[in-house]
Amino acid sequence: MLDLLYKIIAIICSIILLFCSCVHNSAIDDIEVERIDKLDICSEYMIVLNEYLSLVDNLFLDSFEDDVNWGRYKSPEPELQYEWQCMVIDAKEGLINKSTSSFGYALKDINSDNKEELILLRDDYYFLAIFTIEANKAKLLDAFWYKHKGMILESGELFTLTISGSDYYEYNVKLLNPENNELSVIRKLVREDTLCYEFTSQGKKFLEKNSFDMMVSQYPNISSDEKKTYMVSNGIDFVSIETIRDR
Repeated sequence: MLDLLYKIIAIICSIILLFCSCVHNSAIDDIEVERIDKLDICSEYMIVLNEYLSLVDNLFLDSFEDDVNWGRYKSPEPELQYEWQCMVIDAKEGLINKSTSSFGYALKDINSDNKEELILLRDDYYFLAIFTIEANKAKLLDAFWYKHKGMILESGELFTLTISGSDYYEYNVKLLNPENNELSVIRKLVREDTLCYEFTSQGKKFLEKNSFDMMVSQYPNISSDEKKTYMVSNGIDFVSIETIRDR
């Protein structure tokens, strides 16, 4: 009688394990399909991502600097060649404790026009570049490096900090216009040596330092590690560039 009972229990356990295995495999398949679907969404960006992957691979080669000097890495938008070149050089100089998987991208509709923008970034959420889609092609909006940093605010605007020399700091809040796919500055704050001012529709408005500091404090610290937590909470999800290799 006990032998029969043990056999019945064994059969039941086998059925349970088989069921759990099927559910687990199904869940994995769903995750994989979701991941592939997400990658398929950015099909217009695949040319950019493949070139980006090549750039990331070359960052770790000794010949990279020669390639830069020979002008191998051209900006997708000629008018942003300086910004793109600075980004490329800065990416090379920031490789300490980094691997190719440290570089990636994120997809985020930043202006609610049902069209995702492509953000190239590192896993510490250090922005490299941002693209949108225009006429079924990827359009470079801006490129970033240590003297021109960028991040996305909760409201969807692009927040940038541009530094020149040791005494010039320019903060810009930019909105992506869905009609012309251009970034429009909606707020500009500048500290130049001891002078602080804001650009308004009436022109340059000088500010007391306390007022200027208070205005700047309304925005996240773009140079802080906290920006990663801030952007993750706002739905900007890093995807390693390795996920598109061999696609």
